[in-house]
Amino acid sequence: LTSEGGPSGIAVPGIADSQCHSKLDVMDRRAVTAGCGTAACLVIVLLVTSNRNDHSTAVGCIQPHRPGNISSIPIYLGNGCFWERQWAYYNVETKLFGRSDAALTSIVGYGGGQKPIPGATTQSVCYHTQDERDYEALGHAEVVQVELDADRAMAQMSTLAHDFFDSFHGPFGARFRPDPMDVGSPYRSLIGLPGGASSPLYAAIRTANVHGMVLKPSSKGGDADELNTVWLMDTEEFPFWTGEVYQQYHCNFFASEGMPYPRWYWEKLWKQQQTSCRIVPTGCPEDHPLTPHPGWMCQW
Repeated sequence: LTSEGGPSGIAVPGIADSQCHSKLDVMDRRAVTAGCGTAACLVIVLLVTSNRNDHSTAVGCIQPHRPGNISSIPIYLGNGCFWERQWAYYNVETKLFGRSDAALTSIVGYGGGQKPIPGATTQSVCYHTQDERDYEALGHAEVVQVELDADRAMAQMSTLAHDFFDSFHGPFGARFRPDPMDVGSPYRSLIGLPGGASSPLYAAIRTANVHGMVLKPSSKGGDADELNTVWLMDTEEFPFWTGEVYQQYHCNFFASEGMPYPRWYWEKLWKQQQTSCRIVPTGCPEDHPLTPHPGWMCQW
């Protein structure tokens, strides 16, 4: 892709599956999966320019959303790539919470790390910007924030927790994430609650943990990715940082449940959530070449 979003990639066939899921930047190049088979995949090498528009968005807001409503309790959950988990929590919200699209709260972003350092370009946490805002450098993981209704918080937390723990694979006491390529601290498993392990909501987490995963309170953030381990974060100390507009309602890298996601999810709903100001530019780059549009990987 060019800096304007036009095609200028180099197709490199015959790369093994284990090589084709890196999201890391190396020498200002990015390799992303364009379509993997069982033995090989196609990788597009994309050159990135430094001339980025930090405030682009598809549509304008007409009714600002006020996060942190007094009748809601925001929490976050992380378990590998946030694209797959947003789809999962969209289904929880609509099918189990009974929420309409206008009442959705699932937003992808970053959690579990440090605040941007003083003097940073913006007080934002961003996706692989290779500067002081970079979520990985700050020790964050990819997470999804969901707001609980205050009068139904325990029941909704229980529903989310069961969905969270059931998404892991493997035997009792040796659970792992479904996508084997989501490894390392940025993909570690964590849950953020107001008060962390001291939160009354923690009881729902313990009860849903029926597969013997280790629940570890975090004191410093930026924790390691440990097998069969879920880190518990205090959202007052380790708050949620909203992700970029282009990261929201995005298709997944691998054939997870529901893929390819329907067009109304990654196009109509994505635009509706911008119009209602549920998702807005954060000050981070919004023209990342990995994702020219949230639905591009659903159109293979």
